[in-house]
Amino acid sequence: MSRSPGASRTFLVLLLAACSTSAPTPRRAAEPGKAPAPSVTPAGQVYAIGAEAEGVAVDPVTHVAAIGVRSPFGLALVDTRTGRLIRTLPLPGHVRHLAARGSQILVPVEDAGRLLVVDLPEGTIHEDVATPGYPHGVSAVGAEGAVVGNERGARVSLVRGGAVLRTATGFPQPGGSAVTADGIYIVDVSSWRLTRLGLDLSPGPSVAAGAGPTHAIADAAGNVVVADTRGDAVLVFSPGLQQRQRIPLAGRPYGLAYDPVRDTVWVTLTATNEVVALTGPSRRIAGRWPTVRQPNTVGVDSSTGTVVVASRSDGTVELIHA
Repeated sequence: MSRSPGASRTFLVLLLAACSTSAPTPRRAAEPGKAPAPSVTPAGQVYAIGAEAEGVAVDPVTHVAAIGVRSPFGLALVDTRTGRLIRTLPLPGHVRHLAARGSQILVPVEDAGRLLVVDLPEGTIHEDVATPGYPHGVSAVGAEGAVVGNERGARVSLVRGGAVLRTATGFPQPGGSAVTADGIYIVDVSSWRLTRLGLDLSPGPSVAAGAGPTHAIADAAGNVVVADTRGDAVLVFSPGLQQRQRIPLAGRPYGLAYDPVRDTVWVTLTATNEVVALTGPSRRIAGRWPTVRQPNTVGVDSSTGTVVVASRSDGTVELIHA
């Protein structure tokens, strides 16, 4: 029996929704490149903040960057204008990624299975929410919500008001996420796919996203920018999940940050100790800067344009006044 094009599209949407509860076949997740010792002096000012610095989020109002550190576990708060270490907040475990939500920092503590909400500039814990399943990535959802990827729990969680409101399953290993006005986008690092969910985690479509994607970020136009780490590229998807661009970037692109004032996406190249600026709607390469060793994560103070790069290798942070 033949179907009309409209009926076929409806059938496809229903099929995708039904399949959202069954996980795709797992594949090996991409990891950041192993960085050599820098052969070039970093472009910015470098400050010691604590061992194995990883995870960066910046509040452009208070000019405070939050950075995860280890040995002991903590959240280092740094003034992006001066590099001064304001304080280090003890944490119950390690973090890999952070997100800003206004003047709050969302802190998924992986091995503790918790999401902390930290107020800036004081550095006090506003909320402490149990999110078991190894919370890895996080993004703000509006002014009060957060979406957490439970990397070892094969699900994502929507958190609001100090509690988990609901979860969505069917993700073998959820990694990075991005949020727009219309939806939540999840990168699954094991199935190598990008999935769009509703803002309430209702199921939606999914597309292939390169040869080993890790992280994502949304721009002001609602596009989703994905780091295809194994594929040595950055992919740009429309809100409807059409791949609009593939920007080759050799060097294992991994960390992402977006400056909405300058419409610039910042990308770290972990295998070459560099950070690259992709500017404007065309995401042209506007420049690249040498960084500290093993630049897994990056943030940006959009009020000043200062770029914050954390070194997982030597426990430093680099401030680039681009």
